[in-house]
This record gives sequence, C-alpha cells and structure tokens, in this order.
Amino acid sequence: STKVGAHAKFGGALELADGGSEVDVDEMEGGATGSGNTHGSQGSRASEGPEGGQSLVSPLRHVCGRGGASTVCYFFLILVLYMGTSLVENLLFLFFKDDLQASNLMCGISVVITVVFEIPMFAYAPRLLRTVGSSSLTTIATASYAVRVVAYTLVPNRWWVLACEPLHGVTYSAAHTASVAFVSERTPPHLEASAQSLLQALGALGTSSGTLLGGYVLEKYGATFLYRGAATVVMSATLAFAMVEHFEKMER
Repeated sequence: STKVGAHAKFGGALELADGGSEVDVDEMEGGATGSGNTHGSQGSRASEGPEGGQSLVSPLRHVCGRGGASTVCYFFLILVLYMGTSLVENLLFLFFKDDLQASNLMCGISVVITVVFEIPMFAYAPRLLRTVGSSSLTTIATASYAVRVVAYTLVPNRWWVLACEPLHGVTYSAAHTASVAFVSERTPPHLEASAQSLLQALGALGTSSGTLLGGYVLEKYGATFLYRGAATVVMSATLAFAMVEHFEKMER
C-alpha cells in the first residue's frame, strides 16, 4: 500500500508538511471501484481531484460533514476575518490621512513595519501551530486583529499607530497557517487541493465584499464605528466557533 502525506501551501510563502495525515490508497481505490460495476467506476471518477474535473462542492460537503457545525462556523469565521483585514489593507490610509492627518512618510513607515514583522512570525508560526493547534492559533490571529483596529481609534497621537502595526504580522501569519492546517486536518489527501482552493475562494469573497461594505460604512458612519464594529464582529464569530467546537468535543 502507498502512503500519501497531506501537504498544504499558502501564497507561496508557507508550506506545511509536518504531521501530514496518511491514507491507504489501495483501500481507498478498493472502496471507490468495483469489478465490472459501471456505477462504481462513475463514482470513482466523480471523486477525483480538480484535475479530473471534480466539482468543488464535493470537498466542501466532505469537510463540513466530517467536521460538523464547528467546521461551518470556522469557515464563517475565516470569511469574517478576511472581510475585517480588507478594511485595514484597503481603507486604512483613508483613515490615516483624513482623520489623523498622517503624512505620506508615516504611511510608508507603517507598511515597512507590517512587512518586516511578517517574516519572523511566519518562521515561528509552524512551531506555534504544533504547540497550540489550529483552533487556538486562529483565536490568536483574531484577537490580534481586534486589538490592532480598536487601538487605531484610541491613539492620542497619529505616530502611535506605528506601535500597532507589528500585530499585523501576528494576524497574517497565524491566520494563514491555522486555516491551511485546519482544512488539511479535516480533508483526505485526494480532496485536499480542492479544499484549499475553496479556502482561497473564501478569502477572495471576504476581501471584495469587506472592501465594498467597509467603504460604505466608512463614508456613512466614520472610521471609529467601522473599525470598532469590525473588531466586535470578528470576536463574536470567534466566540461562536469556540463555543460550538467546545460542545462538540464534550459530546464525543
């Protein structure tokens, strides 16, 4: 029998190969096909990876069915977090310039700080993942995001926002590492590529919808309402996921 390790890659910047799950390919093939059974052959072709023309609905159904309600809550949490991060990545400089009267120099320095802190955090994230697990690492990411955006609205001086920027590295590295690992843990190897593609699609949906909705809220209600509201929504989704996952563990 052949053993296949589960590998996950995100954005070309991270590859997780530690602790890959294993599956017996001979048993998998034996369950999917039968001698002289046309329907079994069709079922085997339907369960092939993206290269075989598989619909993306199949891995979503498998992951959600295998993980239960907590997995559905997790996907919603990731969607909300992507929406929240889009408010920082695409609208933050409007807040800096209009509300804080920040200079172009300060905006440039803030970008440098966020990028510089991503590097060590991505290097340390896999070790942190092995220590606390994907669920707790996701909570670290969302808490860092909430603290960062609320702090933006409380700073006494515009230069103080630079002290908040290192938290971007924590959120970015922890969220991507945790989400890739979470999906990998709940997906068999032959569906993992499709499941990771779904994760990327969820991120694209969250980024585009978050920017659109955030622009409206920013114009209508202002930056303070926008960022404090985003922190509230993200942490509410985090709490909902943690509670559902906790109850599922108690029932097992």
